[in-house]
Amino acid sequence: MKKNDKKNQPSKLHDILIICLLVFIIIISIVFTYLEITSTNLFWKIQGYRSLIGMPFFLIIMGALIYMEIKRIKKN
Repeated sequence: MKKNDKKNQPSKLHDILIICLLVFIIIISIVFTYLEITSTNLFWKIQGYRSLIGMPFFLIIMGALIYMEIKRIKKN
């Protein structure tokens, strides 16, 4: 039992850290897109709108990764 517990604890912590990292990446990308759109510089404003166009695809992919990670955690 002790060997099995030692194997499961790091993997659970590792899984939680992966989910936290994915959520952190989503938050940072949304914040930077907002900062680009509200910028006074025209170049950054255009870049912000270009990022906004790709944001739904990015959020779908990241959401799928988080969903698969949670599903894998519940299976184990």
